[in-house]
Amino acid sequence: MALDTATKRRSMLAMGVLALIVHPVPDGTVAAIDQKHFLGLMAAVATRTGVATDNIHIYSTSLIEPNHAADTGGDVLVENVIEAQGGGYFGGPDNYVKLTADGNALIPTGKVFIGPTASMLAPLNITGDTADIGDRHEGLWLRSKVAAWILQLNVRGPRLEIGGGATLDATPAMSVNYDTGKVGIGTTTPGYILDIDAGEIGDNTYDGLRIIDTGWKAVSHPMLEFYNSHASFNASLARIYGEIGNVGTNSKLYFAVADSSKNLQNRMVIDKSGKVGIGTTSPDETLQVVGSAKFGDDDTNFLKIATDGEVSLAGTARVRKEIIIGAGSFHKGVSAPDTGYINSVIETLDFDKTSTQHGHYNTIVPHDMAAGTDITVQVDWFFDDVEADHYMTWELEYLLLADGEDPTTAPTAIWQKSVISTGNNDKQIHTTFATAITGGVADDALAIRFSRDADATNDTDDLNQDARMLVVHLHYISDKLGAN
Repeated sequence: MALDTATKRRSMLAMGVLALIVHPVPDGTVAAIDQKHFLGLMAAVATRTGVATDNIHIYSTSLIEPNHAADTGGDVLVENVIEAQGGGYFGGPDNYVKLTADGNALIPTGKVFIGPTASMLAPLNITGDTADIGDRHEGLWLRSKVAAWILQLNVRGPRLEIGGGATLDATPAMSVNYDTGKVGIGTTTPGYILDIDAGEIGDNTYDGLRIIDTGWKAVSHPMLEFYNSHASFNASLARIYGEIGNVGTNSKLYFAVADSSKNLQNRMVIDKSGKVGIGTTSPDETLQVVGSAKFGDDDTNFLKIATDGEVSLAGTARVRKEIIIGAGSFHKGVSAPDTGYINSVIETLDFDKTSTQHGHYNTIVPHDMAAGTDITVQVDWFFDDVEADHYMTWELEYLLLADGEDPTTAPTAIWQKSVISTGNNDKQIHTTFATAITGGVADDALAIRFSRDADATNDTDDLNQDARMLVVHLHYISDKLGAN
């Protein structure tokens, strides 16, 4: 039974012990009070080993071991519950914890430490016990009242991880690395300032980042902005923003970039119908570019559209074009080939074996011919009678004249031999000159004289019948479209 000091004294007198001297001792249970508080009762009172103390006030019905109360006159050790209906104060005169009558705890000036470390500076300080739970879950867990869902804020190495769920979260939804300042959503290893991996947290329909404007007004602009706060710039670099105009009836998405004066300029827009404007905010077509445009894989192969609409091509993007000269378009020379017809429809120039005959044609080097390229020559022809294992040689002389040049300059001659095989008769033969017309510049005058090398001066020609020319092709590479 618990005894107060006066009761202890009366009990000792009633036992008839004449030599009793009882020093005042702390209130407590006889069995739990150290023997040093009793003098002269070593044999009369059976005691248990209790709390070793000279000054502590003890309220207990059994042994309290171990305990944390210091052995001082102002400490109290209580075995079970303390109840204070009206609240109370714990601490010193300046730093204290106040428990109010309505169950609130107030710490006006102090700090709260949870865990083994009591040297941190925040009002609430939490340190995990790595011996028990490891470095993965050192932090704060909040459990909901419904369905026992848990929100976890944990520290793992240099990261603050945020996760949760109905069970322990093994893959946190968010991570903040306080060494690098990088934030990961859906990943614990962000490589950028903000790194979003929607594969782990999304629903595979619309994953990622959403910017919401809850307003409903004539015009609103939810946006994502890129800002440089350095003193040398201190302005917006770029902005992506939506425009909900006329209460949702005229929506657009804008992409703005700062100019050299640090003023944001709208560079591209996508309107509600899917039209894209570059250099304009009111596109009329699916893609409208106001200014020049370039398409291609690099600076070698590309298509370019200039501001005046001219299209230029480079590298493999260039186009092969041709000038086609039919037999009837040639002007006959002094020694002229005969004109013939196939099925009374196809006109031919029939070059004789026995004499050199000429056909003439004048044109210009096309404006769209790429600089530094050549003009290749092809001729389509045939012969009538059967003849095999022979040769026929064509000759082409050409003269290129730029503005102001002398037209009496000697022309350049090139030759090409065709091999005649069995079965070639009455069939079209396509001969390509191995040597091209070189040195041409756009808009140069081009004069050509086409003939058969009947005397075989430059190569073998032993085809013993007429070579009947159908068409001459002049092929060139075009690198532009447009009138200029």
